[in-house]
Amino acid sequence: MAEHGPRLTRLRPALSALDDEALAALANKGLVRRARKDLEQAPGEIVAADGDVGLQVRIGAETVDVPANPVQASCTCPAGGVCRHILAALILLRETVESTPPGEAVPSPDAAAELAALDDETLQRLAGKPLVRRAAKALGEGLRVEFDAGPAIAIRFPTRNVVCRWVPGGGLTGMICTCQAVDVCEHRVAAVLA
Repeated sequence: MAEHGPRLTRLRPALSALDDEALAALANKGLVRRARKDLEQAPGEIVAADGDVGLQVRIGAETVDVPANPVQASCTCPAGGVCRHILAALILLRETVESTPPGEAVPSPDAAAELAALDDETLQRLAGKPLVRRAAKALGEGLRVEFDAGPAIAIRFPTRNVVCRWVPGGGLTGMICTCQAVDVCEHRVAAVLA
């Protein structure tokens, strides 16, 4: 585990933002429970490092690649999207990070600063002008927005029953939305604009 310490340290801010609620937004609560059961029956292990930042985790017979933005993890199983192996790997890494003292000093990304630094031009490039216009229109028409600070900033749209989470280091594409859109959605853009 010691050989992966620096990589775990770099992933610490993003992993700490991935609580069970955030993981359920990536998949669903049932799959998070199943991932936990999988870990109880056969604990996973960190088997290799990928590049400068990411890690590989073995969960049963499957291998999960966890890049610098853990939300974009991929698995060798045939399931599409976020599978139980990915969730189990993220839980394992998060719990490993939480149980080990911080290693070398690596500056933690500040979620609020990252969010504030996303300018209109970058937002339009990532999301497209039509989506930015739709999100701005919804906010202009009084779409209610609530903010919760923490390791990940949670932006809630109570009238739509949607929550977006800004994961430190993940950028707009690493943002988690409970609508489970694969690409950047109107909620994520409205969250940034709000």
